[in-house]
Amino acid sequence: MQDLAAKVRLRHMTSVEWLICAVASIGFAFDTYEILALTLMVRPALGELLVTTASPAIFNRWVGILFYVPAIAGGVFGLLGGYLIDLLGRRCCGVFCCLASAHLQPPMRTPPCSF
Repeated sequence: MQDLAAKVRLRHMTSVEWLICAVASIGFAFDTYEILALTLMVRPALGELLVTTASPAIFNRWVGILFYVPAIAGGVFGLLGGYLIDLLGRRCCGVFCCLASAHLQPPMRTPPCSF
């Protein structure tokens, strides 16, 4: 057992690996912020969207939907995206995502300038 521990050496992380960890940490921090902010916004938002006579059961059902559907969809589409990147290649998927997002967004309309 000690022979194995003596053979194993810990290697230091490269700057790219540190950058990957930093970006992942920012993503996790944003997800945490989103969940914490949702707890503050869900009651006023549902109060405006639902009928004022909605029962607590209906209100709680919609709170559950708002919390769990995005998490499940993020997990499913994250796994699907990872599978497609492994299958098709990172460059092909990156180009497809850029083209799809450019095509699916509504055109940018700016109001005319009035000088």
